[in-house]
Amino acid sequence: MNVGVIGVGAMGQNHARILSNHKLVENAYIFDLNESASKRVASDTGCIPCSTIDILFSSVEAVIIATPTSTQDRKSVV
Repeated sequence: MNVGVIGVGAMGQNHARILSNHKLVENAYIFDLNESASKRVASDTGCIPCSTIDILFSSVEAVIIATPTSTQDRKSVV
């Protein structure tokens, strides 16, 4: 299975690291608005950096969205 991570902050980096070593993950892709951060994390983890979110979406079957808590809409969190 190909899996993507959107957001390579602290938690996104952890998800990327774990996915890149998971036996059921064929390829791990990452995307962040900060392209240099994506490239750095890709280099550190062996994940594949994507320059656009569309490329990531067309490459994966599942996605982890790892964004800061401050970006969540508290009204929709159950």
